[in-house]
Amino acid sequence: MTPATRNYIDALRIADDPIKYEWDDSDPKRPSRGANPKLMDRISDMSTRAQVSLSAAFVEWMARRLSKQVKDHTLFHLADALYASTADWRYLAPLNAPDRKLDWKDWKGAKRGPIVVTYNLVRTIMEDAPRGMAIVPWVVPLSNIVEYVLSDPKRFREWRRGAIERLVKAHPWKTREPLGLPVPPEALDPDFDYKPQMAPGLMEEFLATLDYRANPFLQSPAQMGKAGFDGIPYGGATASRARA
Repeated sequence: MTPATRNYIDALRIADDPIKYEWDDSDPKRPSRGANPKLMDRISDMSTRAQVSLSAAFVEWMARRLSKQVKDHTLFHLADALYASTADWRYLAPLNAPDRKLDWKDWKGAKRGPIVVTYNLVRTIMEDAPRGMAIVPWVVPLSNIVEYVLSDPKRFREWRRGAIERLVKAHPWKTREPLGLPVPPEALDPDFDYKPQMAPGLMEEFLATLDYRANPFLQSPAQMGKAGFDGIPYGGATASRARA
């Protein structure tokens, strides 16, 4: 059974659209390229955690788009782990570990190729975000690849515009606090009347729904403890007393 994405994505039935876009395995990154200065500037106006949460939503769009073409749950699990990481980076397992990396040679063609491109962009984002490095240069290509695989990218662009405006307002970039607050999935849902003060409670509820045993991109409580997490992961604690 394919895991569910958010209702606002599922309602569009993008998985039912036939695959019509071209794909070149000799240059799989090509659809993710393309400058969009306006989009880059606007995403830069939100906190780092908001940028990561926006990336998680992009991953969900890709996961649902290809869900009937590829029986693989990689991107669904990855999106959940990304949302969790906005509470504390240590929720996310290292994406560059040999047993998690996706090999280009195993992910070819129009149905599987976009998955490995998406994964590798996210891997770069999550290598840079915890180190305080700019991630917008990778978030925009992630948006580009989603647009490319959709039969009607207009609906995605409309959602993206609204999501960005909400995140910039609710979770703006602040020079002294660039990370910002955790950003739960509901912040990306246009049908949810989201307010930033809801973030801690919504994130607690979301973390409590996760099963780290079933998701290869989530750390176990023991692993998080070894990494310095001082709290009760997956039990409602959105932050630890140690440095996040």
